[in-house]
Amino acid sequence: MRNRLHQTCGAGATVRRSVPMRSGRSGIARSLGALATAVITVLLCDVGLPAADPSAEEIIRRFAAKESEFKLARQSYTYKTRMIVQVLDKNGYVTEERQMLIETYFTNQGKREQRTLLDEGELYSVAMTQEDIDDAASIQPFVLTAEDLPQYEVKYRGKEKADELNTYVFSVKPRHIDNGKRYFEGKIWVDDVDFQIVKTDGRAIPQTRENKFPRFETIRQMIDKKYWFPVWTMADERLRFEGRGGPSMGTGMPFPLPLPLPLPGPRRGGSPGGYMNEVHIREIITYEDYKKFEVKANIKFGAPAPESTP
Repeated sequence: MRNRLHQTCGAGATVRRSVPMRSGRSGIARSLGALATAVITVLLCDVGLPAADPSAEEIIRRFAAKESEFKLARQSYTYKTRMIVQVLDKNGYVTEERQMLIETYFTNQGKREQRTLLDEGELYSVAMTQEDIDDAASIQPFVLTAEDLPQYEVKYRGKEKADELNTYVFSVKPRHIDNGKRYFEGKIWVDDVDFQIVKTDGRAIPQTRENKFPRFETIRQMIDKKYWFPVWTMADERLRFEGRGGPSMGTGMPFPLPLPLPLPGPRRGGSPGGYMNEVHIREIITYEDYKKFEVKANIKFGAPAPESTP
């Protein structure tokens, strides 16, 4: 985050409306000087007066357009995503941990791809799903473009300070959920100067009784003095898993140790009882080493053809 210094006319500044005349040339000069100072002060104060905030609709239109620009610009950057997922015990100590480092890079042919540089550690109480990995690339660094805007209901919630920035706050949720698609639900903070998202707080949806996703907060920072890039995500929540029968491996369902607590009695409609378990999850995701991809052309000059002899 950056500090921003606003220069405005002080609330305590006063302007003299009348200047008492004094006898003699020096008194007139002093009076004219005071009058000139007063006029300059009024002009400076008028320049420094903050402009009225645009309407909520205008703010949404402007930041969505900026987010479209940013999404396109980010496609030309390489970076690394470091993902740490931990399970904590009741005292807050880490008992399980898995770390992944995924690099977004360009091939020699200029194609943008991803590769896993590191994957170590193991989780026993929960199983990481493909949605967890995909969310780290698309939902945690949430981008609300003009193209995606019709999919979401966006409501203005007021102005707030966010790490020394003046921001507009909006609540965001999907208008409807299509099968197989992932969405964001929560709040976003939009910088009142750059009209870009600088902070996000919410969770990935949809969720099921067997597959849960913790609430997260994502912070952005300005990269290359133009766009605000996601740099850090933090999630820390106790997730309550619930299912029918017993938990099983390989389905994204929790497989806690010790075994989960059985739910009491049959469910409504005569369905059998299931299990319930609570797991304390902490996620730390960092987006590091942003570099703009530059096309490097290698031009090789062959040996000149020999001249023909007459």
